[in-house]
Amino acid sequence: MIGAGLHSLAFVDELLVQDDAATFVIVDDQPAPGGHWNDAYEFVSLHQAAAAFGVNSEPLAAEDEHGFEPIDIANLASKDRLLAYFSKVMYKLEASGRVRYFPGASYRWEDRTFVDATGHEHAVAYRKIVTPTSNVRVPSQRPPPFDIAPGVDTRPVNALSSEAERGAISRDAYRRYVVVGGGKTGTDAVLFLRKHGVPLGAITWVVPQPMWYMLRDAFDGPSKLLDAFDTQFTAALAEPDAQSVFLALERAAAVGRIDASSPPPTVFRGATILRKELAELRALHAAGRIVDLGRVTSIDAGGLTLRRGRIEMPLVAEGAAAAPLVVDCTASATAGYSASAVANPFDGDRIHLMSSFFFNISLSGAALAWMEAHVQPTVLADADTRKNESFYGTAPGHINWDPSTLLYAMYMECKMGSTIMNEPGGASWLSSSRTSWVSSRHVPVPLLLWSMFGPSQTKSKMDAFVAKMEANGFADTPFPAAWREKLAAEKRRAQQRIQEQRRALFAPIAQCLTSTQRCMPAQQHAQPQDPQSDVRYSVEYMVRYMMAGPAARVRSL
Repeated sequence: MIGAGLHSLAFVDELLVQDDAATFVIVDDQPAPGGHWNDAYEFVSLHQAAAAFGVNSEPLAAEDEHGFEPIDIANLASKDRLLAYFSKVMYKLEASGRVRYFPGASYRWEDRTFVDATGHEHAVAYRKIVTPTSNVRVPSQRPPPFDIAPGVDTRPVNALSSEAERGAISRDAYRRYVVVGGGKTGTDAVLFLRKHGVPLGAITWVVPQPMWYMLRDAFDGPSKLLDAFDTQFTAALAEPDAQSVFLALERAAAVGRIDASSPPPTVFRGATILRKELAELRALHAAGRIVDLGRVTSIDAGGLTLRRGRIEMPLVAEGAAAAPLVVDCTASATAGYSASAVANPFDGDRIHLMSSFFFNISLSGAALAWMEAHVQPTVLADADTRKNESFYGTAPGHINWDPSTLLYAMYMECKMGSTIMNEPGGASWLSSSRTSWVSSRHVPVPLLLWSMFGPSQTKSKMDAFVAKMEANGFADTPFPAAWREKLAAEKRRAQQRIQEQRRALFAPIAQCLTSTQRCMPAQQHAQPQDPQSDVRYSVEYMVRYMMAGPAARVRSL
């Protein structure tokens, strides 16, 4: 396993449970498990409740004596809590005796070796190598993506939580802050400054493109969670395109945008905030502190040059002890997946960790491990082909971080759920998996059944939505050709299952009719194609025999 981030740990944890023979060597270039969380800003937290985050074998939220982890949007794990959780998970994995972990190591693809943190070289003989397809990079891991003139104080978002900056804020010695980046990182930075009392006039926020936000309030607790899912499918069935779906969800208070009077945003990255936080962002907009002139191309002491214009550098506030601070927030927590050129996860001796349950990396990793252990070859396809045909996940070319991304994500959720549940043992596994939002670990089973099959008929809406997607029913969301090929394979598997069921049904009858076969005329007693055709011919012969007269029966015998 290359890396020890969330996706990797979820895969390792699950495969150890599903395959008693599995062992792992984990080669990680980070000093501790957790991937990019190690380099994230100190005040970062999860977008959603902690209940379904992490690995299947270890809870993150508080659980009761029955293992139930309630969905609580107030329970958002902080960076420190998450890193402690990842360390605990790694300790358990190593304690199994089946995992060896090498932090601070670098893998060399050309000769299948790696160098550990002490400089020692190791050769690895493996059956399969597992690699993430994400290329997630947070601001502290790379230089800013724009030119900076000497003397301009530009630092990654991590600087806001530094001791010096916190001290300046606590003394009311506010400097001017220019926050560059309109995604979740930029949103967090602005909210952090406002939470600590920085006035609106001291903040300039560069938002290259307006974006849609998911509103976390709509997912607070099992009932609201299920209602939110039903609302999404209801809106999708009623509207002709993805943008109209978002407008319908906005009317239902499930999503929001900063400026409701402007044209609808064309960007959606899954960023999730509270309604009261959206109100704070709207106050910043009302104060004229949001700049929407595109991406920053360069910064100098006099101002910022953007793709559609230029703004002056905010003046130093009266009494401030320092020049304006440019805060680099130009990163996206999930955009790394869109850069993947990998079409399928299972590739001989290599497994690519791809996202399938799209806004749930935890379940995506666990599901791939379950498929690796349980999806079997058939007469139509080998094991890897079967797994890839059954996998609906991110593929090159159709995740563009626009409103259609939500529809693709909803489709992947539906198809991956049905794919796993159609495999032997899959329904039981998925319904009890703590990384699934709707598992029995988070949602009472009667409540889930009532939502799916009661008056709201969410299950019927899901099926109708899947059919609408496959029929290209959304004007701005074309159905990917790669998924069309998977549907054809799915149809072939369904036909094969029907044939196997018929063979299983008719085989015992065919054994009972062997004497009838011996009574058939030699020229007509050809080898049958399968037990079904064999039985059909035998039964027809018996019917003709019983309906014939005595003389004909004697002649036949």
